[in-house]
Amino acid sequence: MFSFLARRLVLAATLAVLPAVASAQMAITAPTPPTSENNNRIATTAWVNNFVGLGLPLASGKIYIGSAGNIATAQTMSGDATLAIGGALTLATVNANVGSFGSATNCISITTNGKGLITAASAATCTPAIASITGLGTGVATALAVNIGSAGSVVVNGGAAGTPSSITLTNGTGLPISTGVSGLGTGIATWLGTPSSANLRTALTDETGTGVAVFGTSPSIATPTLTGLTTGTCANGLGVTAGGAVINVSCPGTSGAAFQSSTALTPTGTSSTSATMAGMGATCKITPTASGRVRFTIEGRASNSIAGSGIALQLLEGTGTAPSNGGAVSGSSPSGLTPILTSASAGSPTFFSVTGQATGLTLGTQVWFDLSQAAFTSGTATISAAACNAMEF
Repeated sequence: MFSFLARRLVLAATLAVLPAVASAQMAITAPTPPTSENNNRIATTAWVNNFVGLGLPLASGKIYIGSAGNIATAQTMSGDATLAIGGALTLATVNANVGSFGSATNCISITTNGKGLITAASAATCTPAIASITGLGTGVATALAVNIGSAGSVVVNGGAAGTPSSITLTNGTGLPISTGVSGLGTGIATWLGTPSSANLRTALTDETGTGVAVFGTSPSIATPTLTGLTTGTCANGLGVTAGGAVINVSCPGTSGAAFQSSTALTPTGTSSTSATMAGMGATCKITPTASGRVRFTIEGRASNSIAGSGIALQLLEGTGTAPSNGGAVSGSSPSGLTPILTSASAGSPTFFSVTGQATGLTLGTQVWFDLSQAAFTSGTATISAAACNAMEF
């Protein structure tokens, strides 16, 4: 081992002879050892090349890392990554749930740690707030947020409609009568649902008897029981034959039919050749109560003060206040007949009888009947000893 002084002397001698040996192609490498090493050794060229080319021995899986004192130290990688002998770097698994996440209807949920690594990932159905959706019409978002069946909510198929402020059912179908319509009388909903005769009787409040409903021009009635009517022929010969028996359904003076009769009527005559009312309607009147069909008859004597002249008559009927004597012609004619009577001599009376019938009269509404009279050609026309009668049939 050389001392430091000896090495300096050798180096000086070497430098002195370098020019002389340059032609001999000789080279001596004597690098300065690191500060931390001073073991009086001279590094060879091979050692330096090995050091510079990292050819120094290093255990499997180790890497050199600068440590305390700035000395390279062999260490094994650990933590979130490992290094293989072949140089492959492998990251540690921090999330075992791998794959694709998210779709048009699923939203992604992820969890990261303090290093920014994803530690958990999943997907779930998106539930965005209605208020955050754009493109909806005015009030739609508000309605969608209201519970079905509550005021202001939308109506869905099978859902409760609640109580709308108004609704038009022009195209509505399937409305149940028994539960969907209110304000009907007792039994009406049942009859509408099942329109039988029994249900109709239940719905009516003024019916009488039992059995089935009868319709048609000539209905067949099996063994009817008629209260208040008698079999046989009315005094006026009117009656209806059913099953070989005569059943009185419109006899004057019997229950269910109206009848009226008045006599000794002498209205004031007229010299007008235009028709005016005789004014007997206040006495000749009837109120139909059964069929609304009435036969009217007015009979008596008529004359004219001038021989060869006469009187024109017409039967009229109407409702309301009866016209007075000499009043304008009113009402309608149930017969359409206009008899003209001529006096053979001045004031000579002639018997007359004017009859007609009206149908479709309103039950319970009083009807008056009267004659219009007019002097035929000239003179004064007079009606005397008149009688009127009306029969509902």
